[in-house]
Amino acid sequence: MTLPPRCRTEIPGNGFPGYSGKSSDLAWPGGKQPYNLECWPKRWDGAPLACTEINVLEDTTDGWPGKCRGLVEIKGVNGTDCGQGSQCEGIIPDCFVRSNFVPRSAQRLQHGSIRVLKDLTGYQIKGLTKGFDNAEGFFQKQEDAIVFCKNMCYSDIRCQYWLYAPNYGCYLEDASQEDGPPYPLTVHSAMRDTGYAKDCVAGEYIQHYCPAESVSRVRQMPLPILADCAERGYRYEPPSMFLSHRSVEPNWEACRSRCKLTVYCNYFAFWPDGGCLVAGTDSQRVVAESYEVISGRHGWPWLACIQTRAGGGLSLRPKWIYENI
Repeated sequence: MTLPPRCRTEIPGNGFPGYSGKSSDLAWPGGKQPYNLECWPKRWDGAPLACTEINVLEDTTDGWPGKCRGLVEIKGVNGTDCGQGSQCEGIIPDCFVRSNFVPRSAQRLQHGSIRVLKDLTGYQIKGLTKGFDNAEGFFQKQEDAIVFCKNMCYSDIRCQYWLYAPNYGCYLEDASQEDGPPYPLTVHSAMRDTGYAKDCVAGEYIQHYCPAESVSRVRQMPLPILADCAERGYRYEPPSMFLSHRSVEPNWEACRSRCKLTVYCNYFAFWPDGGCLVAGTDSQRVVAESYEVISGRHGWPWLACIQTRAGGGLSLRPKWIYENI
């Protein structure tokens, strides 16, 4: 799937940030500021999918201390696989000075790719969290502190803003905190006349995205064996009939039964969280956001659904034939 222009080429004009949310949106070619993670692929439940494009930003083999605090142990995972999941990311501060702790090996990783949307040198953005300062005197060069600050944001797919001011430290967006930068960003939250703004020597507004060829769609658990009239990985669009609502069912067979009992229902789609949607004749079969979605026709009395064997295996695509009536 090709990413839309707002995820590939669009950057804001000179009117961003504006005096109002509307004026900020109008500064973008597409008419609105991108949402956080708008360009990152997601699962059926909205959680970000893993991205196989992973870059090492910092490594203890290159002199990075890696003495990070606040990490969580993941049992049964070795160093090679440690950074493969989308959950292995986030704002991890305090990686420079830590007494009586020397890691055997450590890395800071970037999942996916980055687009720089705006240079924020000379700005202060409301709602950012302090990543670090140089009170311990770890950084001998300002340029090194800037790179470390940038890498902290690049290693968290939910971080859109980072700033560095020598007298104040590194500040960046931390989505785990209650307060964050307002959306859309305006001049009331992106200031240029404060002490921090005047001291800010580097900063960026960025967008994280995962190239289509790097999206991981590996199944995480065994899937149910299907009977007739159903297949995995597809749904129907529009997803629901007029005046029809999402219900919760114990399994896909119950979802299909609901369709059978609903007048004018032709198709059903059952989601991994138990959600069931029923659709009519105007709906078209499309690829679902998750391979775990189970969908199909309810099986009218004058239709029989059969599954055919292809290449020695069982095809997931039903074949529809008319019975003699």
